Amino acid sequence: MGKDAWKKSVRDNPEIEEHVVGNTIPDITLLNFIDENISLDKGERIVKVDQKNVFYDKYRVNVWVERPNTESCVPIYGIKDSFLLNYEDEVLEDHTIRGDGKCL
Repeated sequence: MGKDAWKKSVRDNPEIEEHVVGNTIPDITLLNFIDENISLDKGERIVKVDQKNVFYDKYRVNVWVERPNTESCVPIYGIKDSFLLNYEDEVLEDHTIRGDGKCL
């Protein structure tokens, strides 16, 4: 079973909309983007999505997850992924630069 088999759709999780912080990119647009671009590992769940306008129409979006901790009963929280998104004229574009120096 591949890791995508464990993925729980963001759109099917009614709790996540309550945890989108900042309302500059419309929630449904942002949640659809996350649903298409994040693969959750077994036991992971998205607990928060925050966005911050960094300049002009560009936003830093961080996706926070909760992971099970095999060494303790306390879960681990951290950023699963971070994106630089451009939102202009109701169009969302990914301007994230990855380790190879190329935009997605």
